[in-house]
Amino acid sequence: MVELIPREVRRKLGWSGLLLLAILAVGTIGYRVIGGAGAWLVACLYMPFITVATIGSGEVIDLT
Repeated sequence: MVELIPREVRRKLGWSGLLLLAILAVGTIGYRVIGGAGAWLVACLYMPFITVATIGSGEVIDLT
């Protein structure tokens, strides 16, 4: 059987995906701690996402 994606590439993609999820999780937790009780969980997830995706469409959570 012919593999469409070699095993080594699938392994690297899997680790890359896990690393991305870990970065988003840590960023979400960080924004939740910094933002306090007023920060919504969706907004806390949105902030690291726009940073990682290099969109940068403005701050949702006031960090001052």
